[in-house]
Formats: sequence, structure tokens, C-alpha cells
Amino acid sequence: MTDRKDQVSPTWSWLLLLLLVFLGIGVWLYTYQATFLAIPYNDAMDYASMGRNIARGQGITSAYMTPLGLSIHPFPQPNLWRAPLWPLILGLALRFLPATDPVVAGVTGLFYLGGLVLIFLLARQLFGTGVATASALVYIFSAQNLHYSSSGLTEPLALFLMLLWFYLLALPGCRSPRGDYLVGAAGGLFYLARYNALVFLPLVGLYWWFQRREEGWRPPARYLAGFILPASPWFLRNLYLFGSPFFSLQQYEIAMFTSVNPAYTLYMVPSPPDVFGFIRTYPRALLSKIKGGLLTFAADFFTPEFSGVAAALLVLALVAFFLPLERRAKELYLLAAGCFVVQLGALAVIHYIPRLFFIFLPFYIIFGLAALKWLLDKTCGHRRALAVGLLLLLTLPMLGANLPDWEEPNVYIRLADQFGKPLADLARLVGEEEVVVSNDGHLVAWYSDRPSVKLPLHPDMIRELEKYAPITAIFISHRITWNTPEMNVAWWEIFKEPPEEILDFKLYRVYENGTLVYLKCNRP
Repeated sequence: MTDRKDQVSPTWSWLLLLLLVFLGIGVWLYTYQATFLAIPYNDAMDYASMGRNIARGQGITSAYMTPLGLSIHPFPQPNLWRAPLWPLILGLALRFLPATDPVVAGVTGLFYLGGLVLIFLLARQLFGTGVATASALVYIFSAQNLHYSSSGLTEPLALFLMLLWFYLLALPGCRSPRGDYLVGAAGGLFYLARYNALVFLPLVGLYWWFQRREEGWRPPARYLAGFILPASPWFLRNLYLFGSPFFSLQQYEIAMFTSVNPAYTLYMVPSPPDVFGFIRTYPRALLSKIKGGLLTFAADFFTPEFSGVAAALLVLALVAFFLPLERRAKELYLLAAGCFVVQLGALAVIHYIPRLFFIFLPFYIIFGLAALKWLLDKTCGHRRALAVGLLLLLTLPMLGANLPDWEEPNVYIRLADQFGKPLADLARLVGEEEVVVSNDGHLVAWYSDRPSVKLPLHPDMIRELEKYAPITAIFISHRITWNTPEMNVAWWEIFKEPPEEILDFKLYRVYENGTLVYLKCNRP
């Protein structure tokens, strides 16, 4: 049997995929060796420290906390913030491997390779081996994709699961009772990796019902059951601990990032905000936040930094909307576009973060190249081999327009080295069951291996935090001059002219770069 679109036998198609995987491994290893210094994001350090807790048998607990979170559940604190799947995967890896940045980067890279396999399979299912090959090549060399592939963030895992979900939707063999459960379970796993998958659930369910509507209500019921099955332990845990199956600290972000509560201000206050009260009282502030997010999106949309592809390929992906693609491909295109729009709306209300749209990278690639292939087919007539050859040839400049800079490190400096001495002192002076207050709590949690909590808005709030956690140290890095803009000016005054004591914390040392460490007086 041959590929019905490109006349390629399955054997050759699988062999081609294998070669592409080897290419992907080579490109990832080269990029890692040329650019990797450390995991570059605070969120990545948070996930990594949670994974280490899991590997130690401490459950899905947070090593980095916030004053807001402590007011909801005291230390030791179950994870209140993050979706659990990525920390669980890291925990499994760190059970057998050392808890280091390179290990976290390597585990992240596995999902870059998994996404490579799935983008090839999905593109081949929809458009044939030619588009699949070109799609895989663009995916392999995407600068943004390679950046995230060693970042320690959830992006590669979320992209992998998004592709898996859509691949199952496209697979004819899934149009069965078992397939209903599989499609739902893929959505459940995606939710456990990224909470915003919840807004996709109704759209995918509606699409699936439409595909299998001849069987009535049973397919969507099985789909929903499939979703609930992997997610139910997490739902029950949240219901038991917090009274809501969908609880996350992120629900409070609706009231944040506004003129009333700038940036992460409310995370720095040890009491839960009244979100509905905020909406009723400050509707204009919320609307202004939404407008700002949408304007930022509009300014970024056509840039490779946002989309992960060259602008020309993104334009082709938009052109695909107007082309007479096969029905299944057009329906999946509309589904992906619908998911994009509902996510944009949700994030504009909650917290607009551009990198959360990284999961749509495969659709820009697949449908953009499918549009190009359609145009080439019209030009070349029945000469399919020529059309495929031209497709691969024209893919090269679009690929080349968005290559990574292999001379540029992924971070400007290794923070573990920059703060090596104070972090080592904290690890030596602070107990494993004691908590450090810091403006760089992610660093403390991951590199010092000590529980930490974000600076409260004002130093006096430390008294309130001590009701919820055994605070024994304060770590103020010199990065406080820019990485905590929402802090009260009192913290800035402390950094400029360090007093001998803050409340009952005594100055231990002022380090060469200005970093401060205070230790609690009269510790037991």
C-alpha cells in the first residue's frame, strides 16, 4: 500500500521518519552543547524543585511559595499553583538521575523529539509524506522550538500533548468506542500538563460529537469519561484540600496585572483577594488589562519570537483558511483556530503570556506548508514528484529565516555561579524544614535546596508569614533593583542601606554583589 497523496510506501515513510529523528537528535545535541548554560526561567526552577520533592517521596509539594499561597495552606505546602504532570515526569527522572540543570534540560528535550514524531505523523495523515517531511524539517530547526527544548518549562510537553490530541482526532481508527475514550484521555493528560486545556475541552468535544453524531450521545459521554479518568485523582485532591476540583492560585490573577493591583502584587499579600468584588468594583481596570493584552498580542503575532516560524510561513498558514483543503483537514484547521481564539480570550482576562501560544507552532507549520503544497500542485498539475521537490526546496529559505543563533548562550550568566556563595551559605545555615524569604525564591528553592517564599509586599508582613511557616532567613539579591518592581519602597531602602536587624532577623553578611542574608535571632 502506498501513501495516497505522495505515492510513498509506508516502509519508506517510516524510514524517513527515523532519519528525521536522528537529525533532530543531532540538532538538539549540537544546540545544547553550543548554547546551554542553565535552565533560564524562574518557572523552570519551580518545576524542577517540585520534581526533586516528588523524587524524595515528599509528594507534589512546593519548594517555592508565595505569601498568598501560605495564607491558603501553611508550610509544608501542597502544590497550589502548577499543573502536576510535568513535575511528576521530572520527579520520575530525578528518582534515578541527579537533580541538575542538564538533567532537567535533557528530560525536556525528550518531548521535543516526541513532538517531532507527532508532527510528522499528523502532517502525513492530513497531507501526505511530502508535507510531513517539510513540516518536520521546519520543526527541527525552529529557533524558538530549540530554545524551549532545553528550558525546563512545560512548553515541549504541552506541544507534544496538543499534537497527540489532534493526531488522535485525525486518526480514522479512533472513530470507535475505544477511540472516544482515547481522545478524552489525551485531553485529560493535556489538562494535567497545562490548565488552559480546560477551555479547549468543549470545542474538541463539540468537534468529536459532530464527527460521530450518528451514534448520538454515547461518543461525547465516552469522551468526557476519558477526560475525567486521568484527571480525577487531581480533581479529588483539589476538592479535598481546597474545596474546588479546579483550584489553582492562577484563579486570583484575574485581579492582578492591573492599575489597581500591578504585576504580582497580590501574590505578595498573605490573604486571598476577592476576585468577584474586584470585577464589580474595578471593571474599567479589568477592561484596560484585557485591551493591553490584546494590543500586545497584535504587535507580536507576526514575529518569529511569538509564532516560532518565519513570517512568510505564518502568512501561508493564514492563507490556508481560504483554500479548498480536504474536509477533515479544514475541520481540524478550524478547531485549532477556535482553540487559539478561546485561549487568547481567557489569557487576556487572566494573564496574557505570549509563550503559552507556543503549542500552536505545529499548526502554523503544517497548514502553512500544506497551503504552499496546494499552490504547487496547481502549478505542476499531475507532476507530483516535482511539486514535492519544489515544496522541499522552498521550505529551505523559510527554515533558514528562523534558525537559532548558535553563538548566543541561552542565558547571559549562570545564576548558580553568580550567587554561589550566598546560596551555599543558605544551604549550610538553614535547615531543610525551615523557610527563606526572598525576592529570588526560585533560586533558593532549586540551587540551595531550601524552601522559600516570595517577598511579602512590606517587611512588616513577615510577622504574618511566620504564622504559616518557620521563617528563619531573608535572602535579598541585588536583582531586587529590577526583578520585584511591585515591592514596597521599604525593601529598596533595606537593600540600599542594610540595617543590622529587620524585625528579629540579624544581618549575617553583605556579599560582594550587594546581596544580603539575614538570619533569625535566637534560633533553636
